[in-house]
Amino acid sequence: MPSRDPALYLADIVTSARAVESFLGDRSVDAFRSEDQLASAVHSKLIIIGEAAANLPMEIRDAVPDVDWQALVRFRNLVVHAYFVMNLDRVYSIARQDVPRLAASVLDYLRREHPLVAQALEQGEA
Repeated sequence: MPSRDPALYLADIVTSARAVESFLGDRSVDAFRSEDQLASAVHSKLIIIGEAAANLPMEIRDAVPDVDWQALVRFRNLVVHAYFVMNLDRVYSIARQDVPRLAASVLDYLRREHPLVAQALEQGEA
C-alpha cells in the first residue's frame, strides 16, 4: 500500500464523522433501527474512521490523548468481522455521542499541527 500523509487520515476521520452526523440528522434510534440504508451508511463511515485510526502513527495518537484510538480500531474490527453481533442501539449511541466529540478533537489537533488541512475542512474543501 502506498504511503499516505497522516493528516489525510485525520481529514478522513473528520469528513466521515461529519457524514455520520448529516446522515443521522434528527432521526431517532427507532428510525435508525428501521432504515437499513441509514444504518448501512453509518456503518460504512464508522469503518472508514476505524481504518483511518489504525493507520495513524503512534506519535499522532499520543498527541490527541482524549481519543481512545484502540477502541476505534477495535470497533472497526467488530463492525467488519462480527457484524452479526452488532447492537444497533449501541451503534446509534456511538454515532450520536462519540463521533461528534471525535471530530472536534481531531479538528483541534489539525488546527494546531496542520492548519491548511483544518482550513480546507472548515471551508468544505476536503
